[in-house]
Amino acid sequence: MRVARLNHLQTGMTFLDICDDFDWINRLFARLNPSWTRVLANGKRVFFWDPIQIWGANLAGLPMHPMWMKPSVDYQRVFLHSEFSRTLLVGDGYPAEKIVVSGPPLLDSAWEMLDDPEHRMEIYAELGLPDGEPFILYNVEPSAEHNYETWENHWQKFHDALGAVVGCGLPVVLSLHPLCQFETYAFAEKQYGVKICTTRRIHHLYPYCAISVSFPCSTNLLAEIFRKPLVIYDYFDLTQRDPETISINLLPGSVAATSGVEIKAHIERIKNEFDNKPRPAVIPKKMACQIIYEAVGSSIDSAKRSTCRSLKRESLVGNPS
Repeated sequence: MRVARLNHLQTGMTFLDICDDFDWINRLFARLNPSWTRVLANGKRVFFWDPIQIWGANLAGLPMHPMWMKPSVDYQRVFLHSEFSRTLLVGDGYPAEKIVVSGPPLLDSAWEMLDDPEHRMEIYAELGLPDGEPFILYNVEPSAEHNYETWENHWQKFHDALGAVVGCGLPVVLSLHPLCQFETYAFAEKQYGVKICTTRRIHHLYPYCAISVSFPCSTNLLAEIFRKPLVIYDYFDLTQRDPETISINLLPGSVAATSGVEIKAHIERIKNEFDNKPRPAVIPKKMACQIIYEAVGSSIDSAKRSTCRSLKRESLVGNPS
C-alpha cells in the first residue's frame, strides 16, 4: 500500500490531501495519530486516506484494522492468486495460518478448456494463426486512459515498445485494458501486422502464448500461474525505483526493460531458449473453486465442533449429575 500511494501521488491519481503537511488539520491528526501515517520511499509522510475520512470511518465503527494492512486481519481465511502473493503478505506480517493459495476462480474455466483440442483450434482461428503457432501476448498499458500520461507521450512509448516486439519475428496478439477502446488502437493491426483480440480476455489467451510482454500490472501474476516467460516494459521506473517497489513489480522469473531496445533483447534471448517450443501450462490438480469450497467447509466444521464443545461444557456445568 505504501508503493501504491507513492505511485498515485506521482501520477496524480490521488490528491495531496493525504500528505501530513497538506494543512493544519492534517498536521494535527498526524501528531495525534502517528500510526495512521507511513513514510514513503521518497521521504514523504502520508495518510492512507484523507485523515478526516479515517476519523469518520472510526466514528462509524468501520476502522481499517490494522491501518495500512490489506486485506484486514479480521478475515478468517484469505484466498490468494499465487505463491508470490503469499510471500508478500507473510513478509508484511500477515498471519500465515489465515492464508490459502487457491489461484483465481476466474481461471477455472480456462483450465477446464485447456485439454479441449476444439477449443484450442477455435482460439487460434480467432487470432488468425495456425494451430499451435507460438505468439507473443502484448498487454497494452492504459497510461493515457488512466490519465497518468499525456496522449502524446503515451503514443511515443506505445510505438517504441510495440515496434520492438513486432521486430522479433513472432506473431503478436494485443490484449486491451477494459479502459482502452478498440477503435483507438485499430490502426496497429494495419501498421504493425498485429492482431487485437476482442473476443477473449487476457486469462484465456495466456495458456497459449509463448511469451508475455506487459507493463507492471496485476495480471502479470498469470505468468507464474501459467508458467510463461514475462518481459515487463517499464517506462515509469517501477521495476527499479526502490527496493520495496521492485519487490512488488518485478515478479520472480520476469525481466524488465525500459526501452524498445531492451525489450527486443530480452525477447530474442527467450526465443533462443525455447526454440519454437513454448513451455506448456500445467493444469492444477485442484481448481480454485474446489480449494476455496473445501477450505470454507473445513472452517465451518471447525466452528461447529468448537460450538458443540462449548455447549457441552455449559451443559455439564449447569447439570453436574
